[in-house]
Amino acid sequence: MFNYKNETFSTEVNEVEDIMSQMHFELVAEEIDEQIENTFTKSPKNFLELYNDRYKYFKETYGDNDDFMSQLKQLRDQTHEEIIKKIAAKFELTYEEVKPKIAKALYEFFILNYEENMVAFIKNFILKNKKWVVGEIKSMNTRRTRDTSYVASKGIMSNQQEALIITQINRIVFDILPTAFDQDDDTDFLSYIVDYDDTNVNGIIKKLFVEKQTISCDSNLLEMFMAPVLNKEDGYAEVVSTVVTELYSAYKKNMTSVSIVQ
Repeated sequence: MFNYKNETFSTEVNEVEDIMSQMHFELVAEEIDEQIENTFTKSPKNFLELYNDRYKYFKETYGDNDDFMSQLKQLRDQTHEEIIKKIAAKFELTYEEVKPKIAKALYEFFILNYEENMVAFIKNFILKNKKWVVGEIKSMNTRRTRDTSYVASKGIMSNQQEALIITQINRIVFDILPTAFDQDDDTDFLSYIVDYDDTNVNGIIKKLFVEKQTISCDSNLLEMFMAPVLNKEDGYAEVVSTVVTELYSAYKKNMTSVSIVQ
């Protein structure tokens, strides 16, 4: 197992067997499994990056040994493939390629930065489709005038539609969003994440799922992506609360201490 507290690597390892023993997937399997299983309570440590740093170190140190590098690359590729398999199993994905950059993108997008991406999706969807969202809430016959939290928010916020959205955030997340997209094109929701933050990982995700479509979901990608929230896994409430905070900020209002998540 890696010594994650010390990210510098020993230069005293000379035996090929010893080096290879430090590059097996089992060395990071437990940590990555825990991150995949514990969506909201996982370690924020990027274990794949640490693994790749070790690979780069050995490559730079022993790169002139072709046999050694062939074995090292094989172990690295096996590790990336295992990570892709595990993420694909959780989100019911089918993939055509196994590459380090794909493993990195899937790991960071669906696992490491899951909460951030979920918040971005919910917030950006609501901001982009405010009138539609409000219409959906009203169609559910929400008794908003009798809702004390709605009245309280109305005193804080001048815009009644925005106040309604804030107080009905749970209804939006659990009832409206899951059915807001065409079931035949379950990647539409990704645009509310990847098109709003131009990172390298988001660019790769867009290519894989939308442009080249070399990765697809066996069921419904939106449902699988939202499952940890919809199933109210430990820690989900923090995501909803963060959405509320960011909506308040977007609406240029100062958020007071209001209990939204129940």
